Amino acid sequence: MSNHRKNKHSWKNQRWNETERKVEFSYRPHFHEDIEKSKERQEAIIQLKQRKIFCPICNEQISDMASAIQDESSGNPAHFDCVLNSLSSKEDLAPGEKIAYIGHGRFAVIYYENPNDIKSFKIRKIIEYENIETVIPWRTEMSELYSKVL
Repeated sequence: MSNHRKNKHSWKNQRWNETERKVEFSYRPHFHEDIEKSKERQEAIIQLKQRKIFCPICNEQISDMASAIQDESSGNPAHFDCVLNSLSSKEDLAPGEKIAYIGHGRFAVIYYENPNDIKSFKIRKIIEYENIETVIPWRTEMSELYSKVL
């Protein structure tokens, strides 16, 4: 069966209205559900905008919570760049090495044999920054609010 027949507005759900000379669909949308979702979205947006969360490393407000990462000492959200800079200052990096995020809360000390060729590198050390098995309460709360907005 083609996609247009699976649609709520398929030809089977139509009828011709002679007085108004137009086709009417028997499906009526539930506008009250759309209004409820809209109100829920608006409340979630207000909650997100009212939040003032500060980075424990630089003490500046975090405006992009989607890129925040859990600070290892406090457990609070921190700027990704602040964590990256903090790790770079703690690690004794040799020439040609730098710290990069490799996913799932992990960073790595990466060595480039040729600094001009960033596709070729070796991982010298993996830094487990966030524990992947631990549920982070602030991240769960933020993801629930974001899911209501989108």
